[in-house]
Amino acid sequence: MSRARGPVAILGVLGLTSIAVAFVMGGTRAEGEARGAVIEVTPASVSPGDDVRVALSGWPQGVVTANACGNGARRGSTDCDQIGGGSIRVGPSGSETIDATVLAPPVGCPCVIRAATTTGDVVRTAPIDIEGVPGGVDIAPTGQLPDASMLQVRAEVRGADVGWPRSWYPAFAGPTDRVLVLSVHNSSSGVVTGLRVVGSVGHDKTEGEPINQTLGAVPANTTRQFRVPFVIGAPVWGDYTVHGSIYGLAAPVNFSVPMSNEPWGIELAVPIFLLAVAQLLRRRERAQRRAEEAQAAASEEAEPALFPESSPSLGDYDLGAFGGPAYDRPRPEPTAAATAAGGELVDLGQHS
Repeated sequence: MSRARGPVAILGVLGLTSIAVAFVMGGTRAEGEARGAVIEVTPASVSPGDDVRVALSGWPQGVVTANACGNGARRGSTDCDQIGGGSIRVGPSGSETIDATVLAPPVGCPCVIRAATTTGDVVRTAPIDIEGVPGGVDIAPTGQLPDASMLQVRAEVRGADVGWPRSWYPAFAGPTDRVLVLSVHNSSSGVVTGLRVVGSVGHDKTEGEPINQTLGAVPANTTRQFRVPFVIGAPVWGDYTVHGSIYGLAAPVNFSVPMSNEPWGIELAVPIFLLAVAQLLRRRERAQRRAEEAQAAASEEAEPALFPESSPSLGDYDLGAFGGPAYDRPRPEPTAAATAAGGELVDLGQHS
């Protein structure tokens, strides 16, 4: 039995040794992949809304996300924009390229592009200049942030209370004032402070006008309502979406709410304009017709009246008793013989 037990024990030891070696090698490989993960960002200077290419190499397999961050991303995703960015799944090669949209981060620069795995065990940053974002921000991490599950957010868009004539601008696709209403409920036993909403409004999340405002404190087990006014530049027509995130927690709380604007004034103005043009043309046609009639009347008055050289006949021999000879009968022409004799032709009909 002792002889049989010896080989079994040796095999067991060898098996455990191989498992341990494999585990250590696997852990070393994962650590090596994490240590070797790098990113390269081009271009190094952009404006909000531009795209950058984030080249990954030496990354472990899985999904990697890249976002623009302020404050050097010292506080992690809290300093990062969560609306833009981009993500990709990294394969066995460990190399991929992410096309990320750069939007203004919730805090100022120094700005970086932060690439991280979904679990956050591998994180890399690369510096970048974002035009229009102020610098000089240096906010240190502040221990444990409140959990995102403690905050429930409901978002809606309402009309802004503006006076005339600005209240009529949306009817004609002009600048439109709206208010983002955030109902924030704190279900924890402590006060939540340091909240900030960052978002944008547009036809899509990559092309929109920014929304950025600091929110007040939310007491424990309390719901507070925050109003964030914003303006959409003209022309405002069709469907829009307000995307945003609330930062200041261990993870951002995202929201999205649709809105639309139908410029009924333009739709109504088109038939009114056509009707006005038709009335104008009709008035012009009537004026032209009256002018032609007046001109014709004036021409008739200017022409002299033409009368016949002889009076009309009062009767005719063929009419019997009711007829009579013409009272202005033409005189007969003298004959040549009478003219030569110096005589005068007498019309006996005039003396009878």
